[in-house]
Amino acid sequence: MIYDLRRHWLPWAFAGQCLGSGAIGGDGAASIRQAYTKPELAEPATAAGFGDVEVRRLVPFRLGLVVWKACAP
Repeated sequence: MIYDLRRHWLPWAFAGQCLGSGAIGGDGAASIRQAYTKPELAEPATAAGFGDVEVRRLVPFRLGLVVWKACAP
């Protein structure tokens, strides 16, 4: 499972406005700009050959990637 930020304008605006232009605000806004969208997060797992991939939107503004693998009985 992978758990990461989801790219969205609302947290980006919050980071820029509320956290200011210092190191915390700049780093937070950069992290949000570089975050994934649902298709971008699923693409590497699918390209690696994992068939059963699920991307879940988690609150607030997070994504979770789950790769399901069947277990042998």
